[in-house]
Amino acid sequence: MVLPLHDRIMPRTGVRRDAGVDIMPDIDLNRDSEYAHYLWHLHDAGVITLELADGGDLPRYEVSGSVWDDLYDDAVDPSLVAMIDNGCSSQHPYLPPAGDAGGMVEGIDFATHDFGAIIRPLGAAENPQDCTTDREGRRNHFDAANTADPQFWQRINDFDQATDIPGVSDIIDALEISAGVVRSVTTYADDLPTHGTLLAGVVGGRAPAVMPEECAEAIAYFGADPRCRLLPLNTSFRPEFIGLIHALLYAVGMGADVICIPRAIYMPTAKGNKVDPHRPKDKRASRIDTDPVLKQQAAIFEALLLEIAARVPVIVAAGNNGFKSETVYPASLAGPDNALISVGAINGKRKFSSYTNTRNVTVYAPSDDAPVWTRRELRLDPKGRTMHDHEVTQAESEPEEAGDYSTWGVLSTDVPGAFGAEDGGVSTIEETGYDSLIMQRSQFASFGGTSAASGIVAGVVSLLQAKRRKEGQAPMTGTEMKLHLQTNCPDLAIGLDGATVKRIDADSCLQAI
Repeated sequence: MVLPLHDRIMPRTGVRRDAGVDIMPDIDLNRDSEYAHYLWHLHDAGVITLELADGGDLPRYEVSGSVWDDLYDDAVDPSLVAMIDNGCSSQHPYLPPAGDAGGMVEGIDFATHDFGAIIRPLGAAENPQDCTTDREGRRNHFDAANTADPQFWQRINDFDQATDIPGVSDIIDALEISAGVVRSVTTYADDLPTHGTLLAGVVGGRAPAVMPEECAEAIAYFGADPRCRLLPLNTSFRPEFIGLIHALLYAVGMGADVICIPRAIYMPTAKGNKVDPHRPKDKRASRIDTDPVLKQQAAIFEALLLEIAARVPVIVAAGNNGFKSETVYPASLAGPDNALISVGAINGKRKFSSYTNTRNVTVYAPSDDAPVWTRRELRLDPKGRTMHDHEVTQAESEPEEAGDYSTWGVLSTDVPGAFGAEDGGVSTIEETGYDSLIMQRSQFASFGGTSAASGIVAGVVSLLQAKRRKEGQAPMTGTEMKLHLQTNCPDLAIGLDGATVKRIDADSCLQAI
């Protein structure tokens, strides 16, 4: 079913609801049915069902059902999704608040400190001794946020004993006596968590039950699993692996049900990064090529990732290079002999997104698209400003539905202001505060790439793990989950040769449990 995209994405202001804060507020998804298209990606992923409604000048769609209706009740234990990315806004009103039973779990920043930094707002009342300046504050142990969970180190040590990966025991020993820091920020955008905030929205975004008086009523926005718990883990994009290793171990210690890595990681052996040994000044060379410690850490990370993926579903993004014979690292490790779940992107017309890598992809999920003008493919945006730069009269005269290009993007949560994906008309969060309508508009942006697709799959996998617990079964291992997706996701025919790929469908996968 193909849904039309209208120009407006924000619903009209309705009557403000006064209700108690809930994990998943009872918001009527149909009250703004002519705008229901902004959840088209959830419809395409089998999470909700949109049906054509009667009346109105524009095509209108109503949400006639969702997989949440049958899955969730008070007895269901929500899944924990660890997001290894660049952090996440802890104050976004459409993301679960920290501290709730089904909310945001306090994340750790492994980008600014190898042993982890805990982020606190500058001058936070609960930590005045730590956050009175913008410098790093009191040192904290790696597991400072987990003193109430006696199983934290037990899980890590049990994993180490079961796998016996060379070098991991030494890293764990160092972590047990390590100390990280408390790092203060003036606003929740200071640590630039834009990509991670966008990811969090498609995984587990949810509408707040109560909006400020000065602001419009909450829009009916949800991620794939609006009752999941989110664990944001910030990692560096430097060509180093120790922070990534610590993030993986932290996710294991926290008992994550799903781990999502929606980013590429630099690896010298990946395509395009291999150094020419005959060029001593090859600019592609990194410290990993010359430093034996970093090279060993890279090997440990790879072995650790594959071992964890066999036990806990690990979702990785295939990448946005447009390669048909390659994927970015670590998705390039995915294959039939391991449990890594690699995710590619399809657009709103269920065609390959022009940029998606396709080698060894496990499953495809909805995302956006990008224009292409090459000798192999012509895919132009008929409504784009650059359309007239191309002498393609036939494509220019054809209706949008005739081509493979899709104008749809995936609506997700954004960091307001200049640090966000879209500034929304404000320069900083202090300019208007959280309580204004203009700030609400700046809290959303169009998301895309295989990152958005991997977030949707992570949300669906979170639903599957919750369903397993509801049925009295243990959550699926990574190996079991990959097989479950390959077996129960529907086929999607793409191309002229009749080849098919797997398309994510929450409903069919849930029914198979």
